[in-house]
Amino acid sequence: MFIPANTTVFTAAFTGALAGIMSTIGIPSSNTTNASYASAASLAEGYAEVVDMLWDVSPTTQLDVELIQGMCFATWEDLAPIDSYKADPASWALRVGAMIKVIHAAHSEYTAQGITEPLGGLPVTQLTTDNVAARVARTPIADGAVLSLRYIVSVHSTDGSGAVLGEWEVKGAYQVVAGVLTAAYAAVITNTFIVGAPVGPTLTLNGNTDVDLNVTGIAATGLTWLISEYTL
Repeated sequence: MFIPANTTVFTAAFTGALAGIMSTIGIPSSNTTNASYASAASLAEGYAEVVDMLWDVSPTTQLDVELIQGMCFATWEDLAPIDSYKADPASWALRVGAMIKVIHAAHSEYTAQGITEPLGGLPVTQLTTDNVAARVARTPIADGAVLSLRYIVSVHSTDGSGAVLGEWEVKGAYQVVAGVLTAAYAAVITNTFIVGAPVGPTLTLNGNTDVDLNVTGIAATGLTWLISEYTL
């Protein structure tokens, strides 16, 4: 069983690859059984594993999700002969590495244009297995700008039960004046409920350019965090 490090990335890669594979082999015009597509789904899952393992962009934004899905589709669309490519998974890492470089370039273009990347419809996911803070969102703020942030953060057990252990609302407002980033008012982090002892989310400054949302789990414990962003 494969456990994705980033379920959002894995899902985007899987759905994009599967759609591309079906485009290549052809979608039947008549009903068949689920088993007819098992090999295609397995192939897409294997490719998505490579994407998940090589992914190095944090946090995951809507830009990432749509590029991953679209580029994975393009990788497998009209690929012939598909059998020779699927038999050589060692070559997948080269394509995935190139895809991630394209996504880095897209991030750079958004930054250059002063565009804030939305987190998108799918919640950002983060797996933690220790009590070290992990960054799950980074919001750039341009000089002279004032920005309000609001997140809903929930944490779930990875023991198979999927039990929700905690939920928080995180709100903050930040400004950059003469190149210096400061909080316009103190961040408000409200805990709705909690089971166990996850530390929960924090907002921190990354120099004078960005505001980071971080989560801290529990030592030697697998937790899955879901983060949704809302505009104030």
